[in-house]
Amino acid sequence: MERPPRPRRRLRRRRGAEAGNKENQIPAAVLATCAPPLRLAVERLSGAHGGAKPRWMNLDSQVNSLEAVAILHAACKAQATPSLVTLSLRYCALPAAGADGQDGADGQDGGGGSDDALDALVELVKANVNLETLYLQGTVHEAWKDALTEAWHARGALHRISNDGQTFFRKVDLAYLRDRASHVPAKFIRAKKSKKAPKKGKKKK
Repeated sequence: MERPPRPRRRLRRRRGAEAGNKENQIPAAVLATCAPPLRLAVERLSGAHGGAKPRWMNLDSQVNSLEAVAILHAACKAQATPSLVTLSLRYCALPAAGADGQDGADGQDGGGGSDDALDALVELVKANVNLETLYLQGTVHEAWKDALTEAWHARGALHRISNDGQTFFRKVDLAYLRDRASHVPAKFIRAKKSKKAPKKGKKKK
């Protein structure tokens, strides 16, 4: 007897970048100039490697120029729905106000331009509308804190800023506040004890 033909297995095609805002798609030539950790982060945000979009991202010491911030901002803005909930940008060597011909912190002209690094960070916060935790320890300068705080409070609730204005917390997804019990595992919910009438004891003679 002849054996029946074996069924052919379907090969899964790797999904390319998800359709988002095409105006903010990063050209391959620009992406090639990024450091490997930043390039991988941008590719994950665009969905180039398939799978779920990242909800958290650690880019400590990897975003050290205005161009790097702009590339990260463009990648986040190109997403149809921003996926990041936690972002760490600690110890990034971004230029302070008054450096490289920028305006000084006191508002005096430092030789040209505004504080582009601060503007880029503010735009990054605005683009990530679902962001709930942002770490900027060793990155944010003293003169930037008020502007970043204002941008952070523009969305969500339960805002909290700690670590001398360098760590930002907020809650954007507030659905759980409407019915917290539905988001708590059943094993952690204590059953309410029914009130029973006290037992009448025998009177002592």
